[in-house]
Amino acid sequence: AIVADATVISENMFLAAAEALSDEVTDEDIAEGAIYPRLPTIRNVSAKIAERVADTACREGVAQASYPEGYAQVIRDYMYDPSYST
Repeated sequence: AIVADATVISENMFLAAAEALSDEVTDEDIAEGAIYPRLPTIRNVSAKIAERVADTACREGVAQASYPEGYAQVIRDYMYDPSYST
């Protein structure tokens, strides 16, 4: 929603986020009793959720920023990197 500069957060955007999250839960995760993706995949999962939400905002006409090449790389570039150089 931030990258798309959405004017509102719609119910469909919440639904898109929930669906994107559930898509990232593997059969292995479910077999082990997990209902969320594994923590080591959090950055990738977060990017996929953000992309799905931004795409939904664009389709609904509430995105003020659009990128012809799509949101994926813009979202990755926007993400905070917690690593430190030594």
